[in-house]
Amino acid sequence: MRKRLLLLLIFPVMLSGCAEKIPFISEFMPEVAETEITAIPTEIPIVQELPIDVTEEILLTETEPETETIPETEAVTEVSGTGDFLYDTMYSAFSQYETKVSFDGAVSQEELETTYRKLNWEHPELFWLDGYVVTTWSNSAELECRVIDSCKGANLPAMYAEMEQKCDEITAQAQGCPTDYEKVLFVHDYLVEHTEYDTAGARSDKHDLWNTAYGCLIRGNAVCQGYAEAFQMIMEKLGIPCGVCSGVAKYESHAWNYVCIDGVYYWIDVTWDDPVREGGELKGTSHIYFLLDDEMMFRTRTLDEDNIFVPQCNSIQDNYYVRNGNYLTEYSFDEINRRMSENMDTGSIELMYSDRASFQTAVQKLFNEGEVWKTSAFAMGGSVQYSYDDDMYTIWLKFSPN
Repeated sequence: MRKRLLLLLIFPVMLSGCAEKIPFISEFMPEVAETEITAIPTEIPIVQELPIDVTEEILLTETEPETETIPETEAVTEVSGTGDFLYDTMYSAFSQYETKVSFDGAVSQEELETTYRKLNWEHPELFWLDGYVVTTWSNSAELECRVIDSCKGANLPAMYAEMEQKCDEITAQAQGCPTDYEKVLFVHDYLVEHTEYDTAGARSDKHDLWNTAYGCLIRGNAVCQGYAEAFQMIMEKLGIPCGVCSGVAKYESHAWNYVCIDGVYYWIDVTWDDPVREGGELKGTSHIYFLLDDEMMFRTRTLDEDNIFVPQCNSIQDNYYVRNGNYLTEYSFDEINRRMSENMDTGSIELMYSDRASFQTAVQKLFNEGEVWKTSAFAMGGSVQYSYDDDMYTIWLKFSPN
């Protein structure tokens, strides 16, 4: 799901604007159907097909490498335990583009499903995997994966190599940053600036490349899952702990990341920092959802119950606004005037208020009562674009004095 941002353009003649939240574009995240299994004879297989998501066929670009069909292959392994053994066996098979894994020994349906979901969540590089079918017998079991429509018959090794190369390029650039904070910031900004939100994919009820790191990094368009998985892949290459969580935001399914900097966990939502812009173009990259604590993040969403790991995020010491001195505890005209004067060269300021009351006072004074025009930046007139987020208490001003 993608958040939309309303931009307003105001001139000295008329001060207009009340930033309203625009309805959110629907995006469908993976859901697992629950099926009650009743007792049956032990030698009759139990088969359950559980989609991670549904699929939609889209065409590969004309510049795709010559296709090489990946045949259906099967790995057979004797069970000598569960947990890590199942995980390692599945990963070994799927990373070799096999689509079916069989186990000789008693393995429960629940063990296979839990292991597969964990693997799928932790390895976004296996972008071609879609739904799966679990079959169990008394002394053996099998898990077979489907391939998303756009990857059927494709040269998966070549696609994987292409994505890995792009990941390595971005990682190499980020490694030039001196601190982990700056590396995270670089990757966040890179993905926002090089990815377009796939509104068609978001509106569909299918699962395809727009849900993957490949879609984000190679095609340059993705929905929230694609943004989050691309970010996760690059963080792992940088050695920065990171993962994906899912939940419901504004009544729609959504995915975002957590990241650990210097031993402290934070939330980050790259998708919502690349908003759909209504009413004009406010150039630049948003940082509203860059390194938040629990209180900030869960103003706008709730977590699904089946997330693999959910960190406690109790600090804002590396929050973007805090680090850059733009986190304010109260509204002050003099403070706004000073900041606008100091940023005449960029013509832009981003501010976050610590509480709703201070934020609402700032909006009322600056825009409804027109105090923005009393700043020294507009001594000779000019124009200003602004946006604000009344969930996160942020204001973004882009001004052009005469």
